[in-house]
Amino acid sequence: MTLIRYIKTIIAMTALAAALAMTSCTESGDEPVTVKKDFQIGFDIAVGEQSASRAPSDGEYDPGAGYENYIDLLNGNIKIALFDTSDTYLGEITDFDIFPLETSDSGKRYHLACATDVDLSSGKFKILVLANWPSYPEELSFDNVWKQQYEFGIGSMPSPYNLIPLYGVKLVSLPEIKPDISVNIGKIHLLRAVAKIEVIYDDPSASWTISKLQLSRCNRSGFCAPTGITSQDDYVQDSWGNDYIDRPFIPASTGVLSNVDFMPAGENRYVLYVPEYDNHNSDGTLRPDADRARLLIDFKESIYGERYINLRNDALPGAPVVDILRNNWYRINIKKVNEQTDVTFEVDVIPYRIVDLDPIFGLGKYKGIK
Repeated sequence: MTLIRYIKTIIAMTALAAALAMTSCTESGDEPVTVKKDFQIGFDIAVGEQSASRAPSDGEYDPGAGYENYIDLLNGNIKIALFDTSDTYLGEITDFDIFPLETSDSGKRYHLACATDVDLSSGKFKILVLANWPSYPEELSFDNVWKQQYEFGIGSMPSPYNLIPLYGVKLVSLPEIKPDISVNIGKIHLLRAVAKIEVIYDDPSASWTISKLQLSRCNRSGFCAPTGITSQDDYVQDSWGNDYIDRPFIPASTGVLSNVDFMPAGENRYVLYVPEYDNHNSDGTLRPDADRARLLIDFKESIYGERYINLRNDALPGAPVVDILRNNWYRINIKKVNEQTDVTFEVDVIPYRIVDLDPIFGLGKYKGIK
C-alpha cells in the first residue's frame, strides 16, 4: 500500500469513527452534535491580465510585467478577512483553495474558493485581500492593517525576494447568501504599494550618451495599505482620471535616500520602483527644490552639466508639481537633439493597470522642463 493511499485510508476510517460516534450520542439520548453552517464564496484574481470589461472608454491601463504582477502564493503570502458594512472586523478566512485558471506572457488568473463560518447570510459585507506583505497583524482589523510598513529594495527589480505589497477591499451587496451554496462575488482590485518610474530616451542623432540618471530623493519605506481606504469605490471608478488614490501615505519614521540610480531595462529605457513621496509640505505648499523628488540627468558629451526635471501637471493652471503616488506609472520621455537646443521632457502618469484583483495606476498628462 502506498503512503498516499495509506493516509487516505486512515482519514476515511477516522471520518467513519466520528460519524458513528455522533450517531451513538444521538441514539443514546445525548444532545445531537451541531454542525456549523459554512458559507462559501469565490472570486477571481487576474494578475496583470487585460480585461475588456475593466478598460474604461477613455483610455487603457498598463498591465505591468513579470514580478510587478507577482503574488507569493507558493509561500502562502496572502491574507483574506471579512468585515461588516460598518468596517467591524468579523474574522479571517483561512479555509480557501487557489486554482490556476490561465497563464500567459502578460499575466495569470486564479480562482479562490473560500469557506467560512462567519454568518454571511445577509449578503452584505466587505472582503479584504492583502498579499506580499513582510508581516501581518494578528488581527486583520483596518486599524491594524493601516499601521503595517514595508521597506522596498530600492535600486533593484521586483522579485520573489523584493515583493510589492498589494491591498484590495471590496464591498459585496447581494440579496442573500445561503449556507453551503457557493457564490461568486467577482473580482477584487488590488493597489500596488509602490510607484514605477520609467525613463525612455530618444536620441535621433545617436550622439549623446546618458552618463547619470538618478532620482534625487525617495523614501526608503512606505505603508503597505492606504489609510482610510475601506472600499474599492474609493479607487475604482472605471475612469482614467479617477482610477487611483490622489494623495500619498507616508510613515513619519521613514528614512530618505538621495540620488538613487535608475536601472537599465532595455535599449534606451530605465526604471525605478519606489515608495510614495510627497513633494509638498503638510500645509500644501511646495517643498524647496533640494527636498523634492526630481529626475537628475547628465550627458557625457554635454558641456552644460546636470539637469533636474520636475514632474508637473501641465493640464492645470501654473503646471503644478505632482507627488509620487502608489500604483502610478510615471513614464518620462526624454529627447536630446543637440547642444544648442535644450533637452525636452514629456512626463505621463498612466493607469498602471495592475493586479486584477485590479490595481490601477493613476492618470494625467504631465510635462516638465527645468
